[in-house]
Amino acid sequence: MDSPAVRRLRRSARPSAGLIGPAVALVFLVQLAPIALAIAISFLRLGAAQLQDWTAAPFAGVGNYRTALGAAGWSDSPLLASAGRTGLYALIVTAVSWLFGIVAAVLMAAPFRGRAVMRALFIIPFAMPAYATVTSWRFLFDRDTGMINHLLVDDLHLVQTRPFWLIGGNAFWATVIVGIWRLWPFAYLVLAAALRTVPAELYRAAAVDGASAWLSFRHITMPVIRNANALVLSLSALWCATDFSTPYLLFNDQPPPAATLLGNLAYRTAFDDLDFGTAAAMNVLTTIALVTVVAFGLWRSVARNDARG
Repeated sequence: MDSPAVRRLRRSARPSAGLIGPAVALVFLVQLAPIALAIAISFLRLGAAQLQDWTAAPFAGVGNYRTALGAAGWSDSPLLASAGRTGLYALIVTAVSWLFGIVAAVLMAAPFRGRAVMRALFIIPFAMPAYATVTSWRFLFDRDTGMINHLLVDDLHLVQTRPFWLIGGNAFWATVIVGIWRLWPFAYLVLAAALRTVPAELYRAAAVDGASAWLSFRHITMPVIRNANALVLSLSALWCATDFSTPYLLFNDQPPPAATLLGNLAYRTAFDDLDFGTAAAMNVLTTIALVTVVAFGLWRSVARNDARG
């Protein structure tokens, strides 16, 4: 027979379950249900003819996954090529955005005249709608009338001919530039807030010991804001890995191969090639890869914290 304490605990748990239940159901509907639907579609040969009744689409087995990974071999896989391109894009954009963010945060830490105005200017790229930001860059990258070529060719005379930025191999670097422009204010905001948590006494003690500004930054600032750095790097990398809007808005719905990221490849496969099964397989494989990387990162972080005690 249960004790009175156990019975009271059970009675108190019933209202809690009633409050948590709707939240759990909402999470299932918003997140888990679409994932389950995508997994189901990835095993179907679903094209335009089957859209009216997709449940009647023929079963494809792992055929869609074979198509996504390259029917003629991995060297012929558009998904793997796009994954490598997306990984490079995420690496460059994340690293440069963090660098810009930490430099701006350090420079803005000391008070000076006009600091509030500078802070407001820094967050403009992050606050502006993506459509307005990327469309503005598309005009800047125009070969004949864009400001980029006007500056490089007419003003600075760094190149002789006007390069194409929105086609060919330069399309990747145009995407990287826009990605950095959109993301670095996020790094700045997080790191600037983290710098405010560093005790000023540590800097004064280091100055008394004769430490240079670089040594103070390396041995005081960086260890204190370690968690903020991890947050910026992880969220920025995930944003880049799932970035769809930057290439889509910069090149409309047909980015060149050099700028086709994973999201754009899946979109083109679904809505241009009308191969929804293969597109779903691409998304499932992408999700598995991202979840694996995130889980490994969390495991490493927990193991590192446990090692520190």
